Amino acid sequence: MKRPLLLACSSILMLGAASTQANNLINNPNFAVNVDGWSNGANSSIQFDAAQDANAAANSGSVAILETVSASNPYTAQQCIVAPTASTYSFGAMVLAGSAAFYRMTCTAFASADCSGSELGSADADEGSPNANDWIPLDTATPFTLPGGTGSVLCEVSGGIPVRRDGAQPAGAQIVLWADDVYFGEGTTPVSLQSFSVD
Repeated sequence: MKRPLLLACSSILMLGAASTQANNLINNPNFAVNVDGWSNGANSSIQFDAAQDANAAANSGSVAILETVSASNPYTAQQCIVAPTASTYSFGAMVLAGSAAFYRMTCTAFASADCSGSELGSADADEGSPNANDWIPLDTATPFTLPGGTGSVLCEVSGGIPVRRDGAQPAGAQIVLWADDVYFGEGTTPVSLQSFSVD
C-alpha cells in the first residue's frame, strides 16, 4: 500500500509545479538560447552564458549581469510585466554569485503601463540555501499584493560588487552575477519535485 501513496503524492507535486510554471508571466525565464525579453539596468550590461545553468542543463544557459561603469552599484537585469490581472503574485530566481558581494530580486509596481514614473510599492525575494551547484534560490516568503491601480511591474535581478576603501572598484567589465529560472506568477512559490520515501 506504500507505493500507491508515493505515486499519488508525486503526481500532486508534479501537477502543482506544472500549474505554477504555466502561470509564469516572465518572458524567457530559463534563458534556453538567449536573453531576449530582458534589458540591462543603468551602468550594466547583460549577455547569454551557455556555460552556466542553474540545473546544469546541457541545452540551456543563464543571463550574465556585468558591470560597465565602476562604483555604480547595483548592476541589473530587468523585465517589465505589463497589465498584470491578479492581485497577488509570488516571484523568485536562481542566482550564482560571480564577483557579487550582495544580490537580490525586487519587483516594483507602477501605475503606468511601461514601468515608468512613480512607484506604487515593491517587494523583495528572500534568500534560500544553495543547491549542489552553488546556485542560490531567491523566493518570496509571502505573495506580493499589488497596490490598487497597478498597470505594470518591473522585476529586477541585481547584484553589487565590493567597493575598495578609497571608494573605487576594479576597472573593466566583470561578471557580477548569473541568474536563471526567473518567475513571477499568480499564487504561491513553485513546488519543486523532490525525492522522498514513505515509511
